[in-house]
Amino acid sequence: MFEQALGLTTLAQTAGAGAAGGLGFMAMALLSAGMRSGVDMILNETGGEKMLAQADLVITGEGRIDAQTLSGKAPTGIAKRARAKGIPVLAVCGQSLLGPAISNELFEDIYSFTDFESDINECIRNPLPILEGIGFNIAKHHLS
Repeated sequence: MFEQALGLTTLAQTAGAGAAGGLGFMAMALLSAGMRSGVDMILNETGGEKMLAQADLVITGEGRIDAQTLSGKAPTGIAKRARAKGIPVLAVCGQSLLGPAISNELFEDIYSFTDFESDINECIRNPLPILEGIGFNIAKHHLS
């Protein structure tokens, strides 16, 4: 309604306009703010390209990897940059809801806590042995 009254319907469809409950839209509409990818900005500001140039393997992670992860979240942005340079990317997460085909486009492997322990509450209560197992598997399969 707000965007129609002010003739801002195109602006409402801009990527990021719905972020943080519409804060992106309000900033663009009222402050003439521009939208930038958060992960791109962070990688650019922290020397991410330089780090990738020196990397043989990238390990990234998130609590749950799902369809929302593909919509510009940090693991996806990092994976796309690394894969473009031919660097393999692994993901470590609490739970993965992506199918193998989508996963393989971004990540060489996804190590999910729930692959080691199906009870999510147990993963939260006692993560150390699971993380140790994931670390062992990463070392065994990717660092030889």
